[in-house]
Amino acid sequence: LDLAAAEEHVRFFLPKDSTGNLLNLRCSEDEFSARVGTGVALYMRFVRTTGYMFAVATLVALPQIIANVCGTRLQLRWPWEASCDATLPPDGAPVARLAA
Repeated sequence: LDLAAAEEHVRFFLPKDSTGNLLNLRCSEDEFSARVGTGVALYMRFVRTTGYMFAVATLVALPQIIANVCGTRLQLRWPWEASCDATLPPDGAPVARLAA
């Protein structure tokens, strides 16, 4: 296995600037789209915008999540505190109704 040749092969396909160096991760959108194409640049913009939207949606939903976790008005027990005494009756009637 020639790792140097494999690394050079992969490096050939990575986007480079005008001097031949790899593009910086913080390069401008214009430079990025000029090197990789409009479709890839639009996809990256979509991913970034979607990330911002999910961040805003999380902030909007956070009060309700906190209320659901901390609320006790319904007096429900947590699932891991529930007892396991809910067993089927010996005649199997509920199972027979589901199978019919």
